[in-house]
Amino acid sequence: MTDFDSPWKEALTLLFERFLAYYFPTAHRGIDWTRQFESLDKELQQVLRDAESGRRVVDHLVKVWLTDGTEEWLLIHVEVQAQPEADFATRLYACNYRIFDRFQRPVVTFAILADDRENWRPSCYEYEIWGFRVRMAFPTVKLLDIVNSRTDLEIDANPFAVLTLAHVRTQETRNDPEARRAWKFRLIKSLYQRGLSPDAVRTLFRCIDWMMDLPKEAEDMFWDDVTQFEKENQMPFIDVATRKGMEKGIIESILMDWDYKFEGGGNEYREELQEITDLELLRKILRAGKTAGSLEVIRKLWKPQ
Repeated sequence: MTDFDSPWKEALTLLFERFLAYYFPTAHRGIDWTRQFESLDKELQQVLRDAESGRRVVDHLVKVWLTDGTEEWLLIHVEVQAQPEADFATRLYACNYRIFDRFQRPVVTFAILADDRENWRPSCYEYEIWGFRVRMAFPTVKLLDIVNSRTDLEIDANPFAVLTLAHVRTQETRNDPEARRAWKFRLIKSLYQRGLSPDAVRTLFRCIDWMMDLPKEAEDMFWDDVTQFEKENQMPFIDVATRKGMEKGIIESILMDWDYKFEGGGNEYREELQEITDLELLRKILRAGKTAGSLEVIRKLWKPQ
C-alpha cells in the first residue's frame, strides 16, 4: 500500500512557507515571514492523543505572526486527506476546537483533499437546532483540480507543484508499475530543471521516492535509468548527501511514528537504525510500524535473532 502520509508530513514540516504560497496564497500574504514561525507538532500530538480517534492523519500545527501591524499571532492547522472519510468535517471541527481550547488563540484550519474521488468535496461543518447554530467553513484545495487545470506543473519552481503531480500520478498508476516507474524518473529528473535549492531537491527526491513506491523489479529498472542518465550527462543524478538525506528522513519518520503509536518509545533504537543504509529495508520498517503491535516485532526486521 502506498505511503502518502510520510512524504507529505516531511514536506509540510520542511517547506511550510512554500506550501502556503502554493495552495493558500491569501494566507501566505497575511503572514509576517520576517518573524520566525514555530512548529507545534509535539503539542498537536498531545492534544489529539488525549482525544484518540484510533487513526493517524497527516497534520501540521504552526504558530505564525500577522502582517497587519498588530502584535497578534495565531495557529494554522493543516490536514492532508488522501482518501474520502464520511466524518472528515466533523473531525476537523473537533480538532480545531481542541487546539483552540489548549492555546486560547484563533485557529485557522486548511485541508488538502488528496483523494481521487472527483465529487468528494467537504468544506464545512454545521448543525442547527432551536435557533442555535454552529458552523465552521474551512478552505480546501483539491489536488485533482490542480492537475486537471494547470499545464506548468513540470516546470513550476514551487516544490509543491511537483509533489502535487507526483501524488496524483501515484494514484493513477496504482496498478501499473511500468507507468509509475516512467513518471517517477521523469519527475525526479525535472527537479534539476526548476531552479530549486539543493536542500529542496533533496527533500523532494526523498518525498517522491517514498510516495512512488515500486516493486523490486521496477525499482531496479528505475535505478538503472538513474545510472544511465548519470553516464550520458556526466553528472551525479543523486549525490551522497541526497542518499544520506533520504536515509535520515525515513529514520526520523520512523521515530516520529513510533513516538505517536508507542507513546515515546523507539529512541533507544535510533543508533541501530542509523547504521542501516538499505533504503528499501528502512521503508519496510516504516510500513511495519503502521500495523505491528510492538517495537520488538518491528526490530526483528533488522535484527532477526
